[in-house]
Amino acid sequence: MSVRGRTQRPIIIRRVYYRPFWRHNFWGGFYDPYWNSPYLRYKEQEYYLRRELEGNQRELRKHQEKYRADGVITAKERNELADDVTDVQRS
Repeated sequence: MSVRGRTQRPIIIRRVYYRPFWRHNFWGGFYDPYWNSPYLRYKEQEYYLRRELEGNQRELRKHQEKYRADGVITAKERNELADDVTDVQRS
């Protein structure tokens, strides 16, 4: 397989399949159970909202423990805690 001192190497071709949206497919969601079921969509939305709330609460607890460890809360720390509290209240 050598031509004038050169070695021919195989060419590898990989196909890339692009899915533009998370749960959509070629059939437009026909086989997706969340497509037509309002109950499943509601439960999915509830799950993600609860997950967001738990994350915000976890971050607030972490910052409270960190900032109260030395006994002094600076203005920057106070603003950070206020932002965390508003995040928890929104979610």
